[in-house]
Formats: sequence, structure tokens, C-alpha cells
Amino acid sequence: MKTNAMARTIATVVFLARVSVARGFAPPLAFASPNNPTLAPRTKDTETCLFVVANPALASALASKLYPASMVGTLGEAYFRTRDEMECPRGAAAGYVAQIVTVLVAVPMVSIAKNADGIASFLEVDWLHFIEAVLFWASIHVQCMSFRQAVRSVENGESLPRSAVRYTPTVKRLLVIFGSIVAIAAGHFFANPDSWQHTQLFGRMLNPPTPRHDPLRGELSFLTWVFHWSLIFDYCNLPRYLWRWADVSGNKRWKLYAVMHLPAFLINVIVVKNHLHRDHIVALKILHPILVF
Repeated sequence: MKTNAMARTIATVVFLARVSVARGFAPPLAFASPNNPTLAPRTKDTETCLFVVANPALASALASKLYPASMVGTLGEAYFRTRDEMECPRGAAAGYVAQIVTVLVAVPMVSIAKNADGIASFLEVDWLHFIEAVLFWASIHVQCMSFRQAVRSVENGESLPRSAVRYTPTVKRLLVIFGSIVAIAAGHFFANPDSWQHTQLFGRMLNPPTPRHDPLRGELSFLTWVFHWSLIFDYCNLPRYLWRWADVSGNKRWKLYAVMHLPAFLINVIVVKNHLHRDHIVALKILHPILVF
């Protein structure tokens, strides 16, 4: 049963990634306007937003300021999780610290990419975007797995697993993943050091044939979409495990914490929607850090 559920999840993630590359469901999600009907061909000049942004440059600058401010809530959450009375599984606490490290790495990474020659958006450097997606997925995934293992152990009357009482197992896994990502980054950079920003992720070897060409720059590769959708699945499961952990541990504060995670669902919708439009919807870029906070 467990194997079948995992197989269905993997198949769903691969299907969604494939459709995202093909932009098969982009028209139903697209914002329609008099100058840009939903089914009209999309170009950079016709990309519009349902929300009125009088000054897109000012809005983009505001969004860049809001991201560092959103770290206040993130650090507060880290303090909340690491308090002894919260009885947070050690693996979940380690995963959240890894999530903070990922944010601290991603901010300068995005800045460096956007300042590179010939690059207007971070999405145009797909191998860096892939690295960011993998790091976020790994940090969220180990949190889900740590809570899941702890919940099932208590429900089955067993002792807590090592991932719940010790940091070492989760930290080792994260170090392997982060080390592999560093090696991938080095390989892509040194493969073309003079024009690293134009290097294709794994030489586009893992990309399936795309049925149509998108005129907008910054198309995400198939593998990047796979980790984006995997991240969304884990984000959707995390509040459920938090709620169950509140029941089995007797610490009802975790239920409030689970409710506070509900904006993550909307955050994922915003990220996917904006990525399908190559991050040209400025209003959504502003909403993202506000919801993170």
C-alpha cells in the first residue's frame, strides 16, 4: 500500500512537471484582459496582470525589500521550534534550520544571477533555479518525514525514531544533499566560466520534447518543475503532520502552528502561477513575502 501511494505521488509529480514544461494548463490559469485574451498567443509585450500596478519598477523594488523583512517571522518560527517544551522532533528542527540556510543562500544567488550580463530574471539561469528548488525541497521534505515518523511511532505504541530524538541522522542526510548540490553548481559554473549564466541544466539532456515554443524568456526545465511540484506536495502534507503531532504529543499549540502554515498553500499557488508567466506578474511578487511573514 505504501509503495503504491509513493508510486502514485511520483507519477503525479512527473505528470505535473511535464504539463508545466508544455504549458498545457497555462490558458485556464492565465489572466484575461482586453489586450491579452486568455487563449491569445503570449508574448513579453502582452503579459499583463489582473491586479493594477501603477509603477511596476517601484513594486519590484518594494518586493525586494519585503523579502529580508519576511525573515523576522522565519527566525521567530525557528525559536518556537527549538524550545524544549515544544517537543519538536529533532529532525524537523534540523530541517527548518536548513530551510533558513537555504533562504540565506538563495538571496545573494538571485542577486548575482539578475546582475549577470544578458540576464533580466533569475528564472533565466535555470541551473541556479534548480539548485534553489532542490535545497528548499530537501529542507521541507526532512521536516515532513521527521514529523511523520514520530507520529506513526507514537500511534503504534513504539519508541520515537532516531530522527525524532537526535539531530545526527537528519543532518547527515542534509549534508549529503547539500554537498551534491555544491558539486552540481561547480560543474555547471566551470563548464563555461565566461558565460556561466547561459549554461543549460545538465545540457537539457533530461528535458522531454516540448510541443510548442514559448516566446517568454526564463522557461523552467522539466527537472526544475519536478522539484517544484515535489516541494508543493510536502508543503501540503506538513500542516497535516503538525496537527497529528499535536494530538499524539498532547501539545495543542502545534494545532495553532498548523493553522498558521495554511498561507503556504496560497504561496505555492502564487509561485507556480508567476513561474508560468516567467515572474512578470509584479503584484504576485509582492504578495509572496507578505504571506511568508
